Amino acid sequence: TIANSGTATGFGGETNTPAFYAYKSSGQSISDNTTTKVTFETELFDSDGKFADSRFTPTVAGYYFVSSTVSITNLPYGAYCLISPTKNGTQIFYALNVNGYSPAAVDTPVTATFMVYLDADDYLEIFIEQNAGTTENTRTGQEVRFMAQRIIGA
Repeated sequence: TIANSGTATGFGGETNTPAFYAYKSSGQSISDNTTTKVTFETELFDSDGKFADSRFTPTVAGYYFVSSTVSITNLPYGAYCLISPTKNGTQIFYALNVNGYSPAAVDTPVTATFMVYLDADDYLEIFIEQNAGTTENTRTGQEVRFMAQRIIGA
């Protein structure tokens, strides 16, 4: 139905919230061969205030589209960068990127994009690991990001 005022009713369905987008505003040291929680200091938006302390707790059950990218600065040739999203502290899966640019050390990103069902009390966090042989740093800004959006209800 479209009213004379131009407003529409009866279209669409569920809302796609909660949703958030967060990123790093400063580099983070990642020790060699150590799984480290990634901290996201800046929120571009957080529709319902469900992202805090680098953790997403939606409080609304449903299926969520989630994506995170982490980039390591100057990762040496042959070293890897691994991202592991966790649900309630348990690894869901991992994604891996190996620097194959011989013999250069280059900024090496890795992305995890997935859909997951979350109950009202579930939470998501992002962890990273690298094996450069030394402590390495993450990039900042949009090169290190974490986002999620509810796509359909329970």
